[in-house]
Amino acid sequence: MKEEYSHLDINDQIKSLRELLNKEAEEVLLTDSQLEEVSRFKKAEEVRRAREEQTEREKQQAKVAERAEAERKREAEKERRAEEEKARVAEESYQDIEEERFLLDSRNGSTEDPTAIEMEKLNIANNEQLDLSQNESLPVVSNETSVDFVSFIQENGAYLMLQKQKWPQRLHHDLKNEGVRYPLGVAYDEKAKRWLICDRNTEKILLIDVKMESMNVCDDISCPTAIIVYEEGKSAAVLCAVGKSHTIYIYHHSEPNPFIQAFARHDEPMYDMRHQLRGLAKSVGGNILSLEKHNQNRMRVFNKGMGGKGFSMAGTNTPCFIASFRSTVAVSDLGVNKVFICNLDDRDWESISFQMLRVIETTVVLPPDQLANQSGFQFVAGMQFDCNGFLLIGDAKGHSIKLYDTDYNFLHRVSSDFVLPYVSSFHVNKDGDCILLDVKQRDAIQWVKMSSVPNVRHWVAPTTQCPSSSRQDFQQRPRRGGFQSRRF
Repeated sequence: MKEEYSHLDINDQIKSLRELLNKEAEEVLLTDSQLEEVSRFKKAEEVRRAREEQTEREKQQAKVAERAEAERKREAEKERRAEEEKARVAEESYQDIEEERFLLDSRNGSTEDPTAIEMEKLNIANNEQLDLSQNESLPVVSNETSVDFVSFIQENGAYLMLQKQKWPQRLHHDLKNEGVRYPLGVAYDEKAKRWLICDRNTEKILLIDVKMESMNVCDDISCPTAIIVYEEGKSAAVLCAVGKSHTIYIYHHSEPNPFIQAFARHDEPMYDMRHQLRGLAKSVGGNILSLEKHNQNRMRVFNKGMGGKGFSMAGTNTPCFIASFRSTVAVSDLGVNKVFICNLDDRDWESISFQMLRVIETTVVLPPDQLANQSGFQFVAGMQFDCNGFLLIGDAKGHSIKLYDTDYNFLHRVSSDFVLPYVSSFHVNKDGDCILLDVKQRDAIQWVKMSSVPNVRHWVAPTTQCPSSSRQDFQQRPRRGGFQSRRF
């Protein structure tokens, strides 16, 4: 049976029906075949209309489904962007988050008040520590350096390179036993021939003599976050942060009985240490520099007995690492991935001059392997000047260290024969030995050597993500009243 009619058939049938309708009822005479044809036509028309209605319903349903899918994609894109923004903010301020978490963990594990602990540790009556407020003067120290990056280049036209070294067996064993978890600062005393490393989470300072294969440990110091050599051969300056309570100490590590002294305290109004501080450096005038994170970020200058002064740093977001050479000061900013070059002359305390000179910034967003060989950073970290004014700048997320000249033009990436870690800080000594600190791997303290290579090697990409150290691995040690030092 014929199921469908063409447009021509339909028009003929309609024409016939109209002719029938125009006739008088008694004049309409249909044969059986005509009646059957009309019946088939009506059924075919019903089928056609039903199919059109079904097609229309399917179109409407498809439109509804399309709108729903578009809405779902918009919501998914919104969630993805929100997650990316959340991850970006979290990464840029990861040290803030970690510090607050660690503080919370410490409070949960101890009912002692952090400030009270600090006061107890530095109790003058203990006779193991001294306070510099008793009119004791500190020597005026220089911020000159004897490290010469160019001296490591063995031939004209060569480039700097880092080569992995193995710790001497005994030191490797001692470092493993110490269980370093979150090292944030490293320095080298050229006279004492000692490396100084501060580990915030395990609350200790390590003093390492590689030649003698020996290590001393300074215990009972709360949350050290930065360390520099203060007077070569004698002492180091250490920044300690318990929550928002900050104190700068002088650690006399070369004494027969090492001890620490308070240089500037958060509870002494003259220093105005009410807000979070990060990083340490020495100024040309022999004072101590740090960075203040607050509504108006400032570079802070602290003079023992005279107080503290601050200078606003426009354009900064999260200033973190600081390095100095004579009157030049470099500040790396984690929030905007820039390095700010400043001039600070504090040789006259009553008339300190401060100017912002230049900004090294990331102008183009590139993949890590391409950005590694250009100026700019994915997550800028520690820095170091040499005696010529050349500047090394670390890029933690970009797994690279870059060399800049005295005009702060990018020279080249420092090559390596291994994947550079997520460097939180680093330091190169006069002999080219270098320590890299990594807060995200078990191998938190890496021992390398700086030399040269004829051509810049290809950037070595990380292939696996090493597990980050967990705070569960860190157990709070019993508090002791006085200064403690252990020798190996």
